[in-house]
Amino acid sequence: MRAFFALGWSFAVMLMIPTSLAAAELDQLPVLHQGRVKPLAVAAEESLYAITGSGRLPGHPDATATLLEMLNDPAAWSEKQLVYVPWLSLRAQVGLKPEEQRATLHQVETLRPQLEAAVARKQRLDQSGIIEPRTAAERADDLATVTLANRYAEALSVLGGQTILLTPLAIDD
Repeated sequence: MRAFFALGWSFAVMLMIPTSLAAAELDQLPVLHQGRVKPLAVAAEESLYAITGSGRLPGHPDATATLLEMLNDPAAWSEKQLVYVPWLSLRAQVGLKPEEQRATLHQVETLRPQLEAAVARKQRLDQSGIIEPRTAAERADDLATVTLANRYAEALSVLGGQTILLTPLAIDD
């Protein structure tokens, strides 16, 4: 289903944009991202930063082109090391070497129960306002796990074609 949305989004962009449209004009295409209308270039950089810890990937200097490639072939990108994992303990849990900083979606998927538990615990604490007695190390581990869960969710959203939506170019009648 996600592939269908991504493919539909890619085709919609291709149909709406004349072939003579320059990359700079494509970067200015208004899109809806995180509840706000933004230029495609800004939304692409923010999405890449949320997933990879950087607005650009090595070998892919243009954030917009990278995002469009991700939308065009989500299966190939799900096999690439995208998700930034700066915490050594989580790197070991997903099977990364200490010097590797990014994991594939499949590697992060192995931590799904742990990610869901940390997010649920954070939501419960945020809603109740009760502070649980936890050590600083446990709180740091929870923060790292929740951050990784957010990066993983953003990656799934981008590759599913759901994070960036086209906006109408005309606002009035």
